[in-house]
Amino acid sequence: MDSYLVGFAVIGIGMIAAGFNLACTIINYRAPGMTWSRVPIFVWAVLATCALLTLATPSLLAAGYFGILDRTAQTAFFVTEHGGSSFLWQNSSGSSAIPRCTSWPCPASGWSWRCCPCSPASRSSPTEWRPPG
Repeated sequence: MDSYLVGFAVIGIGMIAAGFNLACTIINYRAPGMTWSRVPIFVWAVLATCALLTLATPSLLAAGYFGILDRTAQTAFFVTEHGGSSFLWQNSSGSSAIPRCTSWPCPASGWSWRCCPCSPASRSSPTEWRPPG
């Protein structure tokens, strides 16, 4: 159990770092002259995913640290015999899973809108399509 909690803590730190890294990369390394209104929708979807990663993961990370403290330092966050609440573990891990589950489809939705031939972001609509040559 301790190994799982430490592993989840390491994964949580990695997710937060990845969210910051992608967001800083998007903000700092845009093409020269590209305004925010010209950024593709896929980039906006990745930026939204980065925001959700950095905002939703710390609650799961805190729950993992409290679980580690319960197991090693004998605190009473989740242990009911010592006055803790087992529902606190369910609520603290479940509340962070819902925003993360809703953030997974964001990059895919940006990709599908960009690749759909009838989307406003595509270069030509189906009525304007011409064969090459």
